[in-house]
Amino acid sequence: MREQELRYRAITAKFREKNWNLDILKLICKRVDETRSAFTRKPGGGRPRPVRTPAMIEQIGELICSQENQPGANKSTRKIAEQMNIHRSFSRRIVKRDLHLSALRRVPAQVISGIRQAKTS
Repeated sequence: MREQELRYRAITAKFREKNWNLDILKLICKRVDETRSAFTRKPGGGRPRPVRTPAMIEQIGELICSQENQPGANKSTRKIAEQMNIHRSFSRRIVKRDLHLSALRRVPAQVISGIRQAKTS
């Protein structure tokens, strides 16, 4: 219809049985004029993702891992979230999904001494 250069009212008059809203039809026609399709979205559409940027992922990756000359200098995801002023679930999500790391906690265990051999005679 837009290739035939029909205006909004002409389109609604041609399809009276559809009961199209004129304002909605104007929006669709405007999208078709801009993108040449009624279905493609404009780039940058949708909710912005401010936390999971490449710079933020790199910064959290540096904080989560121990440095070579400072063993034990790593930080927990809670402390990273406090330091970077983001929610702790964002820091956990970056560590798990983007850095592909999982949390391990060392648990103290009993030391097992040498196993006694059963005397066979």
